[in-house]
Amino acid sequence: MCKRNVLVVGTSFFADGIAQALAASEAVTVVGTAPTVIEAQASLEAESPDIVVVTGTTRESDAICIPLLSSHSDLAIIYVDVSTRTMQVITSRYVPARTADLMETIAGLSRNGQRRLPPV
Repeated sequence: MCKRNVLVVGTSFFADGIAQALAASEAVTVVGTAPTVIEAQASLEAESPDIVVVTGTTRESDAICIPLLSSHSDLAIIYVDVSTRTMQVITSRYVPARTADLMETIAGLSRNGQRRLPPV
């Protein structure tokens, strides 16, 4: 089994608990923690994680995840919402912008925004 390198972002006891639980796993190496997006950006450059686990509330998600994805489009982010106790897996990829590609992408999305296309 290949260990995944994970960076944990957040300032709560919840974030600390997630980092400790992940560190106890044989499948994960916690390469660092960061309290803010700015510090996470620096850690991304230094540690090169495979995945970033971000904790926060629903209203914070865009402010945290968009800057991370903008600078590291190949990064997978797992956003754990402490207020709703749910998580969202966020990935980004660039695809050609031809009309046919746009139509294929639209057709591949279900009505609730879940992707039905196979992963690339």
